[in-house]
Amino acid sequence: VDPLLFTVQIGKWIFSLLGIVFTILLFGNLVMVEKEGKTLPFLFTQPIKKSYILIAKFLSSLLIVVMTIFVTIGAAFLVCFLFGDATFYWHYPMYTEALETFAFVSPGLTIGRIILYFISLISFALSIALFVSCFTSSSFIQIVMTLQVLLLGYLITDFSPSLDTGWNPFYLFHQLNKVDELITTANVLYSVWTILLSIFILFVAIRTFKSSPQQTSKRTSLNMNWFNPPKSKWPIMNNFYFELRKQWMRGLVGKAFLLSGLLVIIGFIYIEGKMNEAEQRMLESYQQESATEGVMKSLERNILELERAGNLDENSQQLKDMLQQS
Repeated sequence: VDPLLFTVQIGKWIFSLLGIVFTILLFGNLVMVEKEGKTLPFLFTQPIKKSYILIAKFLSSLLIVVMTIFVTIGAAFLVCFLFGDATFYWHYPMYTEALETFAFVSPGLTIGRIILYFISLISFALSIALFVSCFTSSSFIQIVMTLQVLLLGYLITDFSPSLDTGWNPFYLFHQLNKVDELITTANVLYSVWTILLSIFILFVAIRTFKSSPQQTSKRTSLNMNWFNPPKSKWPIMNNFYFELRKQWMRGLVGKAFLLSGLLVIIGFIYIEGKMNEAEQRMLESYQQESATEGVMKSLERNILELERAGNLDENSQQLKDMLQQS
């Protein structure tokens, strides 16, 4: 298995709707964890702006997702180097087509396009999750509602031709299945637009979150011994480090890395099996063709011998004519 082509196949599989669902399951309930764990009132008592809480959660989750993407790509290369082909060509041509146009693109460009689409959609999904968290009080309900919103938008776009446009963020969900097509400037603009729309939704979520009443808790002390992030002159960065450290302590980073590694191994086993099956079918087809060709040559020799001996009967003559026609 070529490492670069295998990475393209893994990217199509992991960085798709499957990856978005797993991301929501891991990082979609960060605000609800604070509510259910009674730590949100503690954050309200700190000299931290409410807006910084959501922004830090959004950016830290997005950073972990980006880290997971590169870990996945590195794992795909490592698995191939250990068990597959140890050489690759970054600009190996891949055939692609769109409508009546076709071209050859490099796998590296395809991988870059997959990453661009996935990051755009992850930022959109996380902003939706944070917005929904402002109206719910249960992690389960919040995750289900977020997935329902994403699924509803996907289905409406699928059944409504008028919404099948790049300015609709759910349009990119369908483009995840078309990463082999030619990339255009419009595709990049649609991804940037999705990120900008995610920022707008995050802003709306912040306004909603700030207007929510401050909760109070009977807990007067919390086990926050690990609350020791690096100091920065920007308060938002201090909160960002704090959220990143919390997610690390909760094991979310390790779970994301472990899950991506398992999916890479499963994908390698599956693709290797498919390639072996294809090679076996090709070998069997070649053997059948060789056997058929051998039988034909044997019949030709027998008919030639009968013809030379003058023993060519009517049936043999018909067989000779059939062989000449074939």
